[in-house]
Amino acid sequence: MMSKEEREEIYNKAWKHYGPEMQLDIFIEEMAELIQAILKTRRNNVTYSHAMFEEFADVLICSEQLQTRLSLLGKDGQGETVFDQVLALRELKL
Repeated sequence: MMSKEEREEIYNKAWKHYGPEMQLDIFIEEMAELIQAILKTRRNNVTYSHAMFEEFADVLICSEQLQTRLSLLGKDGQGETVFDQVLALRELKL
């Protein structure tokens, strides 16, 4: 298993190599592929599938990469504040 630092190094290399617009496009594409995998899985009357978990992993990787880049761009925890606000709203709904 890779350490957080190893993952961040890969994320930063990819961001520099492909650029922010391409990385965001890839993130959008991975989210669409996850939706498609979920729908195919449900269509087959199955709760979970290997394809669905693979696409979920891709989305998590892209998410973590974006989170890493935003913190490096000097957002000063602003993303965490929004995260905490959204999570607090969800807790209120429970």
